[in-house]
Amino acid sequence: MRMFCRTALSIFAFITIAFGADFKPTPDEFLIPRLEVKVDGKLDEWSLDKTGYAIDPAQAGKDPAISLHISDPDNPIKGPSDLSARVGLAWDDKHLYIAATVTDDDLRGIKPGTACNVGPPGWKCDSVMFQIHSFRQAMKSNSPYTPSPNISLRYEVPAGGRGKLIDNNKNILDRADAYWKLPEGSTLATRETPKGYVVEAAIPWAALDYRPQAGEVSAPSCWATSTRARP
Repeated sequence: MRMFCRTALSIFAFITIAFGADFKPTPDEFLIPRLEVKVDGKLDEWSLDKTGYAIDPAQAGKDPAISLHISDPDNPIKGPSDLSARVGLAWDDKHLYIAATVTDDDLRGIKPGTACNVGPPGWKCDSVMFQIHSFRQAMKSNSPYTPSPNISLRYEVPAGGRGKLIDNNKNILDRADAYWKLPEGSTLATRETPKGYVVEAAIPWAALDYRPQAGEVSAPSCWATSTRARP
């Protein structure tokens, strides 16, 4: 049995780093609020139902910002209960914060507490992936394979959880490589929910060699990936 990423949902939009009420988004932009976030997987500081960005398969083909990528045509996504997500971003002077609630009816993940440079990339397990580009200043990549940060918030299977570890083919769960799934110094928290899982992360701006400025516009993309077992 081997694992494969059968589905990925993505959303692309421009964002504006906001401070106070001085900045207003254009129709194609989202404001990124300044928040103090405790990364614990509880999402107490977030209001993703109101401010998060919905990644909904029902909108693929209707909303030009949302696209659906299926690697196995014989196993298509069945709808939002199969795979969907709400993703939020926030910032302060030291960190970029990412949080997401994911609906996924078959959880396949990594070992809890896995180091950020150990284990599979986000497209080989259930995860929320995030890539960001700044128009003002280049950001330091977390990987030798991509020119800009390509970040994976991977679902971790908790003890006694209903999720399953991905197949440990070629010791992929424990193998370290040069690809930091989260930049060095980042903090990640994951938690199972009745319908899927939650991920939350703090990424040091210093790890991206970047200083944010209120009012600047950046371009991020977010993916929600779903991994399945194939005989």
